[in-house]
Amino acid sequence: MDAQVSQLSVIKTENFKAANTSRFLAYWQKQKGNQPRPRITDIDWMDIADIAPSLCIRDVIDNSNDLLCRFWGTKFAESYRVDCTGKLISQTYTPLGAENTLKLHHMALSSDLPLRLIGTLGYADKSEFITFEGVMLCVDGKQAPKQHIYAVGQFDYKLDEEDQKLIKSHKFDFR
Repeated sequence: MDAQVSQLSVIKTENFKAANTSRFLAYWQKQKGNQPRPRITDIDWMDIADIAPSLCIRDVIDNSNDLLCRFWGTKFAESYRVDCTGKLISQTYTPLGAENTLKLHHMALSSDLPLRLIGTLGYADKSEFITFEGVMLCVDGKQAPKQHIYAVGQFDYKLDEEDQKLIKSHKFDFR
């Protein structure tokens, strides 16, 4: 994978600006009803087909720190220049990249609020930079809570002045 996040801010919030992230958060909230989170059986792909290209789903693996990518939408594949579907995080990234990615996903697992991610994705050859907004939310499994992490990205998102300040004040601690 030659793409890497060069700037990232992670905020626990329910306030999103981009169309995809706002839409998925509203859907997630509707599907969960009075429960802390929806169950995987509450998510109907036909309801979110329009944002599926911008969706990533990772599954918790019992007795492991690693996560398995169940689904990696085409917008993620285009933006990161890799298809992670069916792969563990540890199989997809460099050791340092895997450590940072797992840290971010474990933040989502430990939070009862959605995570808002804003930042810049750059490429090793410096050919392009993409700014984005993302949302990460947990979904319960059929038998246990917080067994899946759904992430939706808006890869054509334009960072505004407030976002620029957030990136500086809420930097993700890359190792």
